[in-house]
Parts: sequence; C-alpha cells; structure tokens
Amino acid sequence: MTSISRERRRFCRRQVRLPVSFAERQAGRLPGWSFGEIRNVTSMGAMISSRGFQDFAVGTIMEILCFPENSWQDDGDRLQVPFRIVGRVVWQDADLGLLGIAYLRED
Repeated sequence: MTSISRERRRFCRRQVRLPVSFAERQAGRLPGWSFGEIRNVTSMGAMISSRGFQDFAVGTIMEILCFPENSWQDDGDRLQVPFRIVGRVVWQDADLGLLGIAYLRED
C-alpha cells in the first residue's frame, strides 16, 4: 500500500516571481544586501530563492525590498513602485539557496 504525504501548511501557497533585495536589520550599520526572488507566498510568509546569501540564523529580522515588474513605470492606472516587507527567518537551506520568512507587522 502506498502512503501519500500531506502538506502540513495551514495556508495556501501562491507561486510568484518577484525580484527582491534583502538584508539583516541592523541598527546604526549599513547592511550587506543580497539579491534574489520571492518564489512563493502565503498570507503568513514567503520563500526567497537566492544564490550566495550569507547564513541567517532562525529568528533573524530581515528587511526585504520587493521590485514589482515594471517598477517605476506608469501602467496607465497606477504607478508600480518598490515596496518593503519586514520578516523573521523561520528556516533556511543554504545549499539550495532558499530562505523562509514570516511577515512581521510594524506599528
């Protein structure tokens, strides 16, 4: 009999391809930015794919700058501009170049 493993996620993932720059949040210092792409998102977090990023400890607070397609161009209805996300690292796989973050809300 074949066993089928079930996805344990509570929220549905959406596949995306969104260019990003990301770095550890550091008070009073300029961070070293890495570049990559958000590959999937949920209402609670995202997975970033990147080559050559530094190891980030689980719990590290991250600044993520997202660059929608055609950033800075007027598409007739609205201006596509970069936006910022703050998140906490919940897992990483440096060998595969993957990083999971949970969104944080800033008041």
